[in-house]
Amino acid sequence: MANDELRAALLTVAGVAEAQIDDEAEQPIARLILDGTREASDVERDVDRVMTTHTRPVRKRGGLGRDLGAVLERTEEEAAPRHMQPVPTAPTQGNLTVALEESASGTRLTVTDAAGRTAAVPTGWSDDELQAAAVAAVARISSVDSVAVLSSDTREVEGSRIATVLLQKADGSRHAGAAVVTGSLLYAVATAAAAALEVP
Repeated sequence: MANDELRAALLTVAGVAEAQIDDEAEQPIARLILDGTREASDVERDVDRVMTTHTRPVRKRGGLGRDLGAVLERTEEEAAPRHMQPVPTAPTQGNLTVALEESASGTRLTVTDAAGRTAAVPTGWSDDELQAAAVAAVARISSVDSVAVLSSDTREVEGSRIATVLLQKADGSRHAGAAVVTGSLLYAVATAAAAALEVP
């Protein structure tokens, strides 16, 4: 399967907003940007099905790769396709990005805040592991040495799904945060953790 065919196949997976195949490395790399409409673990399963039809070994990355920014800038200059339209977010949701990257050495979750501070944490693919990794990455951004997740919950309030977290720092102080789930639950948990730890 040629790179163009693989990219086209990956773009058919619900939840994938952009795909880029980099074959200049020792192994070809598929970089994916998720649109937040589905849980990352669900997208992962569907991407795996597409990747098994590819004959060469490929590493998968979910999130924004460094050189992919140039691709998106060019896309923004043109009329953006429907699946690339920005997802509206309430001003109180913050300006975090959450990306997943999978390679032969494992899976990492990376969180970047509005100031450009970035933290990456190894993770598994279960929802609990992903949410714990998101909280840990947000804690690293906010320079918190250690944080325990005492509670993580979602509730329906007035027709909106709300994610809440209760965190405890090493000094024993407790901090709570909440965020409206407008995309994936993972993004909402990271945003709630940022609110709890006062990350801008």
